[in-house]
Amino acid sequence: MGGGLLSHKGNGSGSGHKGRPYVLMLLLAFGAALLGVMVLHKFRERRIFNLLIEDKNRQLLSLQLLLQVHALLNLNNYNSWELRRLRQGMRNRMADVACL
Repeated sequence: MGGGLLSHKGNGSGSGHKGRPYVLMLLLAFGAALLGVMVLHKFRERRIFNLLIEDKNRQLLSLQLLLQVHALLNLNNYNSWELRRLRQGMRNRMADVACL
């Protein structure tokens, strides 16, 4: 019986050493999983950021087009206003000539 107790104690302490590599592998697996999740999150974040940049770029292009259209409309309005002023001036001159 005495020999069985000694051999049992030896196996018990030996099994403790065998458990340590499993704990180390488990920690490595959790670390790898955590690293993988962080990398995937970074890729997702970058993809969302790129989509946001593309959307803002489209908005800027449409704003530039609207500003160009507005500038052309103002130029046409200015030209028509200028033409109206010239036409009114010519009418006044013609009226003055007719009175003479």
